[in-house]
Order: sequence, then C-alpha cells, then structure tokens
Amino acid sequence: MGHSGAFTTLFVDLDNTLHDYEAAAQVARAEVMSRIAETCQLSPQTVAAVYDEILNTEIGVPALSGRDVRLRRFVALGQKLGVQLSGEDLAGALAKALLGAVRPARDAVQTLKALAGRCRVVILTEGYPDVQADIAAKLGLTAAGFELFVTYAHGVRKRDGTAYQAALEKYGSNAGDVAMIGDNWDWDIIAASQIGLHQIWISHGKALPPPPPLFLGVAAEIRFVPALLAPKTGLQFNILGLSHHTFEGQLAFDFVERDGFGNFRQMPKCHATLTGMTAAPAAPIAISEPDILAMFVRQQREIYVTGDTDLIAALVKLKIDKYWPLFRNVKVGEPTQQNRLVALRDTFPAGYEQTLRATDPKPECLTLVAGLKSAIEDGARDIIFNSAFGQINRVRRVLTVGSTSRETYCGFPVDFDLVVETDVLQARIDRNALAMLSDRICDLARAHPYYALYEQKSGFTGGSKLIRTGFGARGKESFVVRYECVASGGAAAATNFLDITFGRLPQLTGYEIWFQRFVNGLLPAERLHLRREIRLAKLALSNMGDLYGSKERGFRGHMAEQWIIQSYNYRFGGFAVGTLDNALRLIAEEGGGEFSAYKKRFPLWHPGWWEPSAALDAEIPAVDLWDFLGDGDPATVTRKWTRLCALAKAHVEAAATGTWSICDVTGRTKRNSAIRGSK
Repeated sequence: MGHSGAFTTLFVDLDNTLHDYEAAAQVARAEVMSRIAETCQLSPQTVAAVYDEILNTEIGVPALSGRDVRLRRFVALGQKLGVQLSGEDLAGALAKALLGAVRPARDAVQTLKALAGRCRVVILTEGYPDVQADIAAKLGLTAAGFELFVTYAHGVRKRDGTAYQAALEKYGSNAGDVAMIGDNWDWDIIAASQIGLHQIWISHGKALPPPPPLFLGVAAEIRFVPALLAPKTGLQFNILGLSHHTFEGQLAFDFVERDGFGNFRQMPKCHATLTGMTAAPAAPIAISEPDILAMFVRQQREIYVTGDTDLIAALVKLKIDKYWPLFRNVKVGEPTQQNRLVALRDTFPAGYEQTLRATDPKPECLTLVAGLKSAIEDGARDIIFNSAFGQINRVRRVLTVGSTSRETYCGFPVDFDLVVETDVLQARIDRNALAMLSDRICDLARAHPYYALYEQKSGFTGGSKLIRTGFGARGKESFVVRYECVASGGAAAATNFLDITFGRLPQLTGYEIWFQRFVNGLLPAERLHLRREIRLAKLALSNMGDLYGSKERGFRGHMAEQWIIQSYNYRFGGFAVGTLDNALRLIAEEGGGEFSAYKKRFPLWHPGWWEPSAALDAEIPAVDLWDFLGDGDPATVTRKWTRLCALAKAHVEAAATGTWSICDVTGRTKRNSAIRGSK
C-alpha cells in the first residue's frame, strides 16, 4: 500500500469531496418544494413524494444539460399535480438555491493549491457540465485555474471505469502514476483500482471496507490528503539480510517522539549515524518509529545485523531502551538463522488469552446489533433530511456513537446512542418537533425485523414495548430523548434501548470520528485484538463494582478505551496495539505514589475533543482524561485510584501464578483490600 515515487497527476472528485453536495441539494430541494407546495396548496411532503416518483422513472433518459433535466422534471411534476408550473422559473430557482447552499470543505482550495505544487491536479466529477462548472466556480476552483473533467460531457462514467480511461488519454498519463481522491467507495475507489489507479478515500468518518489493490489510505476530509502523499520521514535504518547483495555505507537515525494521540513528530537535534555497515538491500529504507514494531511483531520479517558495528550497542547508547527486548541475544556476523532478530514480547498468563477471545460477541449478536444500528441511523437520516426539521435546525450530521458503533460492547442487551448534531442550540429546537421526530425514529427501529430477535435475546419472551422514559436537556448543549424496552403484560423487566441526543455536539461526534479513523488505520488482526482488549478492560473494571459503569462517576467508556489504546505509548508490550495487561502492569510498576504524580508522567489524552480537529494527523493534546476520574471530587478520585492500583497489583500476582481469570483477579483485589483495612 504505497507508491515509490511522485505522482504526475491527481484526479480529485468534486461532490461530497470538495463540498457537501448532499447537504446543499437537500436545502435547495426543500426550498423549491415549499415554493411549489404553497402555489398548489399542498404539503411539501406530498410534492416531494411526487417529485421522487419522477426521478425514479427517468433512469437512462438522455439530456444535454442539467438545466434541461430540471426543466423536464418540473413540467412533469406540474402534469402529475394537475397544475401549471413554469419549468423555466423553477429550474432557475433550484439552480440558484443549490449554488447558494454550496459551501467548500474546510481548506479545500488551499489543499488543492498545495497539491498542485507537486503535480497536475484535475477535478474529475460525475454529472452535467453546466451544473458542475457552476459549482466549481462557486467554490473558487475555476478562478484558481484547476482543470475540470466532467464525465457527461465526454459520454463516460466513473462506475465502469470509462471516465478514468478517457481522462488518462486526455492528459497523457499512465495509470500507475495517477491517484484518484474521492468519497464514493464504488466509483472513486473500486472502479479506479480496476483501471490501475492508486486511490485515497475521503471517508467522512465512515468505517473502512476491505481496501482494493493500490489503495493509499483514508482521509476524513480533503485537507488531510497531503499528509498521506508526503514522503515518509522519521527513523531511517537499513533492513539487513533481505538479499545476498551487500554494500558499504552509513546507517542513519533520525528520531521522532510520540504524543498522547499516537502521532509522531521529529525530535530536533537528535540524530546519529553508524558507519562501516555491510548491508542489503543497497539503499536505506526510511520508516517512522512505530514501523519498528510492525517489522518485528506485525509482519515478523527476518532482519539481521552484519558488519563491524553492534546495532544493539548503538541503540542502547542512543537511549532507545524500550526497543531493547527486540534486540536481545543478537550476534554480529553474516546473516544466519542464529543472528536473526526475534520479536520478544510480554507473555500473557494462562487464561488471559482465553478470556480475551471469549469477549467476542456471538456472530448472530454482531449481525443483530449492526443491523439495528444501521436501521436507526439510516432511518433517522432519511426522516431528518427529507423533512423541514433538518433545514430549520441546520442538521450537520446524524450518526450512532458509543460501544455499539465501535464494537466494544461486552454483553447483551445493548443500547444504542444516536447523535443529531445541529448548528442550532438545543434550547431553540421546537420540543414538539423533537418528540414527533424521535417517536418516528423509534417506530422505525421497532418495525425492523431484527427487533424481534433483540426482544428474544434480551429475555422479553412475552414481547415488549418501547416507551419514552426521558425527555429533557442534559447540560447546556444537549437534549436527550430516551426510550426503554419494557416487557409487555405488566412485567417489571426493562432495559435502556435508545438515546437520541440533539444539539451542538462536536465533542461527541469528534471522538467517534477519531475512534473510527484510528481503528481503521490498523490491520484487521490488530483491530480485532484492540477491541478484545477494550472489552476485557470494561469487564474487569465492571467486576470491581465501584470503578466502571453507567452509574459510576468519571471512569466512562471513552476513558476505558483510551486507557487501553494509550498504554502502547508508555510501556513496551511487544504488540502493535495497547493491551489491558500492559495498562495494568504500567500502573503496578509506576503507580505506587500519588495519583497526581502518575498522571503527570503518564497523561491520558482525549483525542478529537472538538470535531474540527478530530481527524488531524498532528493533534495537540489538551484534555487529560485522568482529570475526570472522579468528576472533580477528590475523595472519589482517591478511592478509584486506590482500587485501580489494587487491581493492577492483583493482575501481576495472578499472572505470576501462571493462571488468570477476571474473578481471580478481582477476588485478589478484594482480599488485598480487606487485609490492608485490618491493619
């Protein structure tokens, strides 16, 4: 997944890549439908439904321009409604409304200008030339001098690859020297791959599907693309023993340091060289610091040390102590089986890995949860963006968040969390509209075929009802509507099913975007391992009784996730992701003093606290989650930290005996606490 040289050309998609076309189109459509409805004395929903019928029946109907298509649609709409409509006026009104709603993606033009300094940039977009040219002009792309390739003008399409073939021919480019950047997975990624183009996906926080050949990576927004195309910098070293060809040269080290988010930056005035090396291949391979672990653990590639300089001594001298286990017992000499560098890692105690695997939800539960999650999210989007609610309250994003979205839940039944992010303050959102909208979303979920399975697996054998049990503001920015699943027939059983949160919520959406971006950047095996470790951590903390849970103050789900993820930063455990074992051993080794001293040395940074910075490659740590351990209550902080240290000690003790189970570890914790209390 990479490209050895510079690209000569970049094809960049327009709609939903350089601007939010869907949002602009929804605003324009709502404005024109309302205008027609007022004329016809019908509801906007009725007019929109008839308009949709026309759209669904015109597939394959040719047109010379977007204006012609719009005119024809409005004439047909008037005929179906039995009224005289001016297709000319309405087509113009729709075009004007669309352009009025078009807004460039953040730093879109600046990003393209930066990319144009490296190679040719062509805006390759699907659609009618008049419509796309107007949008490009509104975004400032025409004034900036970017070339525009519109598929319909050439009689080609992205989906079948003909657009890419035509563009390659027009600009005289070889497929292998071109990258396609776009948001549509089928058109911009899969189709481009089949023609031999490299690809970068603009994900907008969506989960990454299995990537095709020549896939370069994921960027949440267009402004993050340059980082993916930048040359890799950081620690450079020669990979030795990969062939029998040798050469004399230097081994250069340029060190990088890691911040709390797992990002890397160059350390100034920190580099050294080793000379007199006999090595292969005949050129250094530049990689960044975390790739060292990838070399040894993830890919398990064979690497040898040869020549007159002891690589181990050099690493120790340069204080790269955390890599010492990787280079233990390495001999200097010709490449042989004996001097191969072996990846050494912490050995998990018996029972730990078995418990880890047991955290996996059953396949039928995964399918059930994913199906209901999609039904809730897709249904909510359809309702919101096809109603006046979305326009009036300027809805920015609708997405599910939390453990069901991240697949870090560790039990059943589960509850779902839906966020409706608005530009309007929650206090200004009409409460009746909130209630009606939320009830419609809940009714859609209740009608889904998977809901019956949810009832069955949740123990509601006699059926259930979804009842709105919460309706109110939560803090200044959010308004929460809660639905509980309640057993039918007067039974007392009930469980939380759905929370819908409305308001300006960049902190919620930002963290979700960050988390999905982070896990999608891992290899599939690493992603699975990390989710297992997070689930195991939640189970262990929950079993303590007063550390973690929905009613516990401070130690919440996102804090448990970051505790595991960031344990990788502070202690070498031999894996490419953080582990509960590593997190607990770090506390056991370093947490003997005051909590304030520990959190100063090992902060637990919150990434993506604000949505605009959620996908940055170089986030700036600002919020330490340890500060929220007891929600500001010193007595609660002390109690929780004492319990966490006791859990860490019990984990190490259980590991030393060669056995491990959650019950054993938490039981040891309680026994140790009782002994301390009796002294």
